[in-house]
Amino acid sequence: MRRVSRAIALVIVVVVAGGLSAAASGPNLVTNADFTQGVQGNGVPIGWGVSVPAHFTRSDSIFRTSPTSGRIEGGSQDRVNARQRLREISGGTAYHVSAWIFIDTVDPLFQVLFQVRWFDDANQPIQTDTIANLTVPNDGFSRHVSVLNAPALATAATVRFVTIGLAGGVFVDTVVFRTVQ
Repeated sequence: MRRVSRAIALVIVVVVAGGLSAAASGPNLVTNADFTQGVQGNGVPIGWGVSVPAHFTRSDSIFRTSPTSGRIEGGSQDRVNARQRLREISGGTAYHVSAWIFIDTVDPLFQVLFQVRWFDDANQPIQTDTIANLTVPNDGFSRHVSVLNAPALATAATVRFVTIGLAGGVFVDTVVFRTVQ
């Protein structure tokens, strides 16, 4: 009976360990994922774009692991879209997507979306997947994770954080987009 129990335990350990390694395979396709590489001339973190440049900056005041994070400031803007374009996408491939998000606001009515928008070779949007739809502040960084399958015709994707009606700030850190083997 002990041999059977040990064999079952070994199989469980192998299956769990194998599952964990599969979720994190391949290089991270996000440039400046921890916001340590500095900023562009307009103050926006290197590798990132934004709909309103003054509302997406690098912050060294609140961060999770590295000495910096990305800060999206809602301000008076109704909608701010911070994003990064990824061009090495293969249609039909599974991708592990995650980010750590901290919402610092007292505003009772807002929305923060963590999304991936997929594009075809003509740069037309195919589909948008939402990893997180947040409407309440949190007490610190929380991790949001998903495994997404790229649509068959996808050749590019945009990782994006959209704030709607936010008067405070959103901090993002350790943004990951990797293939799943």
